[in-house]
Amino acid sequence: MNYLNIMINLSYFSKDELLLQLRSHVGFIPTQILFEENKIVWTDVGKYHFFESFFHRSISNYITLNKGKVTQFYTDLSVLEDSDILSPYIYPNGFIFHFGRSGSTLLAKAFSSSKKNLVASEPNILNQILLKQFRTDSKGFFETEKSKIMYKNLVLLLLSRRLKSHENAIIKFTSFNINFLQTILNIFPDVPVVVLERDVFEIVISNEKIPMGMQSLSPEDLFFFTKIKDFDTQKIVEVYKHFLINFHYENLLIVNYTDLADNFIKIISHFKLSFSSEEIDLMKAQFKFYSKTDFKKNLNQS
Repeated sequence: MNYLNIMINLSYFSKDELLLQLRSHVGFIPTQILFEENKIVWTDVGKYHFFESFFHRSISNYITLNKGKVTQFYTDLSVLEDSDILSPYIYPNGFIFHFGRSGSTLLAKAFSSSKKNLVASEPNILNQILLKQFRTDSKGFFETEKSKIMYKNLVLLLLSRRLKSHENAIIKFTSFNINFLQTILNIFPDVPVVVLERDVFEIVISNEKIPMGMQSLSPEDLFFFTKIKDFDTQKIVEVYKHFLINFHYENLLIVNYTDLADNFIKIISHFKLSFSSEEIDLMKAQFKFYSKTDFKKNLNQS
């Protein structure tokens, strides 16, 4: 990513200018951190409902649909320290963590198929803030109140209520965020968590078919996120499993990939959500389709 080109093409806004934009437009959300410059990019996504497999696809699709005519600007990263920048938001009803290739995208798409649900599916900016904080905070990883406030505000900004129909908010994290589950729950101690697991060898086979995005990480970043120096799917998943065995949280539900569809109602209940039978049927219909495509390709199709 050429950060210099981004900064040349976008305008810089002060915190006061940012506040004016946030008060007058419901669609501005943070979408990217510019590491070297300590800046954060904001994008106006209007009242677009995110239904795509991943957060970055939603942003890309929205920009494409609007033929590139989308308002973006950047501010100092430090604006996240001030809770005054928060727009009306929906406090998260649930967090989805997973081992990778464990049905998390399918689950997120099931929820996002209803316009009652605001779903942020693996926003990379949440990985960026972890990495940024780790690289710069000399007092320890997320040990300062400032760093915790910045992370919390970033999450809540991503869950800004853009549609009147939005009643619930769910975040699906990138798989390696499971290693930071306790850190995240220290900031959001009351949010129900679902962890999706799967047999390690099935995950390895799935990754051989379609490589995980984390394989493009630098060796340093890969080690930070996964505790593994060289990419090895089996070792990474074993780290996740070892963490989960020793993790205790009363508001935790663990679901195996093979039982995902059958446990959908249980997950809804765990997140304390309420839907009509028709809405549930609409969301459950997503389990008949491939998760990684943003069009409905039936699982029975070749």
